[in-house]
Amino acid sequence: MSDNDSVETEQSDQYRKEEWRYQNLCLIIALSLSILSVVLFLLTQDMSLPMGWVDTWTIVNIAILAVEIISLAFVFKKKSNEQEDQDKPASNATTPF
Repeated sequence: MSDNDSVETEQSDQYRKEEWRYQNLCLIIALSLSILSVVLFLLTQDMSLPMGWVDTWTIVNIAILAVEIISLAFVFKKKSNEQEDQDKPASNATTPF
């Protein structure tokens, strides 16, 4: 194994670690937002009043939901990109023919 191969391996390992950290950060943000939205809903909705379609807290909950969907989309996008990269054969691989 040459020095160039070991440098490429170290760079790819570092890249994978950064991707893993990024995915975990997005997942933690999504989970914390979902917990926050449930708590916010329970604290702000007065169940003794007649139900209305929209109030100010409904808009806040919709905004939290939008941010949560975006963060989950980034998590699953990165995971699918990694799977596609693993499925592709190496570009510098030699063919037997």
